[in-house]
Amino acid sequence: MIKSFFAALSFISRLPVPARLSQDLEIEQYQRSIVTFPLVGLLLGAIAGAVALLLQPWCGVPLAALFGVLALALLTGGFHLDGLADTCDGIFSARTRDRMLEIMRDSRLGTHGGLALIFVLVAKVLVVGELLLRDIHPHRSPGGGLRRRSRDGGAADVSSSLCAGKGAGQSVYWQN
Repeated sequence: MIKSFFAALSFISRLPVPARLSQDLEIEQYQRSIVTFPLVGLLLGAIAGAVALLLQPWCGVPLAALFGVLALALLTGGFHLDGLADTCDGIFSARTRDRMLEIMRDSRLGTHGGLALIFVLVAKVLVVGELLLRDIHPHRSPGGGLRRRSRDGGAADVSSSLCAGKGAGQSVYWQN
């Protein structure tokens, strides 16, 4: 289970993980490590939240919220943001399915992907700022664990999802 956690951590984040803990696993071990995704999300969220909480007294709520969101993006290498932008570029292109997948594989950022990134990042900064203003911390809030719980079901969906790059890339390790 420890190796599965570190494999998931090295996949989802940019945090340094010793190779002996995260590599040379069988494909089945990578697939089983999906259950540790919520723990990885909890760790990354705790780090980003700590950044925001620690900076708040010195730079105020808006900048602390911005740096908290930036910390999460840097910790993950923009992993989810890139996927969101590619998905929005493809889906909102109003093209055929094959053309949508081709657009999603294109490394260039399109208008729809850019707009999606702006909306999501602004929304995250606003929500984190509001939580800081209200002095709401996840361990004291009834809904504080919602982010982690919302991802529990998502990890199970990965094995049945299609990816734009069939048989290529890191996604092949996480699918059945």
